[in-house]
Amino acid sequence: MLSLPLLPASESSSAPPSMVSP
Repeated sequence: MLSLPLLPASESSSAPPSMVSP
């Protein structure tokens, strides 16, 4: 996993899901 700050769903949708699994 990449040690990146958790962003809101609206932000993570524009970026590839690395840590967040919808």
